[in-house]
Amino acid sequence: MLKEPCFVGFMIVFLLFANGFGRQVSAAADDVTDEESVSQIWVTTLHYNWFLNTELPPSQFKYIINGKQEGAGQVIVQKYKDMLHVRFKLKPGNNSIIVEKQGVVILKRGIFSAPSYESESVPEEAKAVYFHAVPNETPCRPCHRLDTKKSDMSPRDVTKQICFPCHSHKFDDLKYPHKPATGQWRCLACHRYKAVETDLSPDQPLKFRVDQENGVAPLCFKCHKKKQQQIKKFTFVHGPIGMGACNACHNPHGSQLKYFLHKDITSLCVECHELQDMLKNPFVHRAIRNKGCIACHDPHGSMHSLQLIAGLNDLCYKCHPQIYKLKNNHPVQGHPVSAPVDPSNKQNKLTCVSCHSPHSSEYPYLLPVDDPMMLCSRCHPTKE
Repeated sequence: MLKEPCFVGFMIVFLLFANGFGRQVSAAADDVTDEESVSQIWVTTLHYNWFLNTELPPSQFKYIINGKQEGAGQVIVQKYKDMLHVRFKLKPGNNSIIVEKQGVVILKRGIFSAPSYESESVPEEAKAVYFHAVPNETPCRPCHRLDTKKSDMSPRDVTKQICFPCHSHKFDDLKYPHKPATGQWRCLACHRYKAVETDLSPDQPLKFRVDQENGVAPLCFKCHKKKQQQIKKFTFVHGPIGMGACNACHNPHGSQLKYFLHKDITSLCVECHELQDMLKNPFVHRAIRNKGCIACHDPHGSMHSLQLIAGLNDLCYKCHPQIYKLKNNHPVQGHPVSAPVDPSNKQNKLTCVSCHSPHSSEYPYLLPVDDPMMLCSRCHPTKE
């Protein structure tokens, strides 16, 4: 079953200390479940927070993540009054977490970490957990303000904004922070502050959700109006943009990569279009090696098919001007490089890609065959 992508501001599980063991209270997609009834939790971040009411000092607990006891920098532990705060740093995909109290296991969980735009990779048994529901917020209220006020919309002092105390650590190391989110902390411009029921929580209203009924694009276009007008003029629009899913490629909070990309541009493209094997060929188009897919394609849209940034042959000529100078004399004297009909495939025009792969090949010059004469015979069959 396809899980609906969503932005989760803070995924968290509470363990309430009772009879020497913890009992999980979680705002799941459709109910509140006991710890033992969920085999795996899905979080959209690369960290997992766990809290425990206890009078014991942190030294009485042992944390094992992915088989290693308190791996370097993997576990951050702090104690505030009688509340133990533990943050586990995760790796993408499957993670295992074990917490022992004085030699007794009190928590053993599987955590699957995957961003919302990769929801299809999440195992069916992994249960999404949401913190901002009334039952889960209750234990935090003695120390944290969890109700919004007018100043939270556009705060003068970001450290006093409602989200900052619990979420600021997520953006500390971002090379390219998105200013409205991580500089100005205008979180409530995108996250709804009122609790609402959604398809993911039909009986349990959740706060700070992002309205994605029409995709996140309407939120993005509030600020990126010029980009919206440009996209409206395109004849061919990239699928994710057409669905309003700007967050399929961009992280709205920030990234280690320019333009707030989730991954480098080529990885984003080949993974979504299932073209990973293309990069394994011995001969990869230099344009892809140097600049990536955007050397030829506009990731948002274009006036040309396949989101090309120019007509097909004109695009090739930009990097291969010597071919343009030859006119109709490539690869031999008198041979055309363009024509209304490709003799080998009469439904297409004759272009550079009639003979060359635009991405990669097993053979030199990006040819589809080892012997160039075999390529010639497609249009010039040998007479018997």
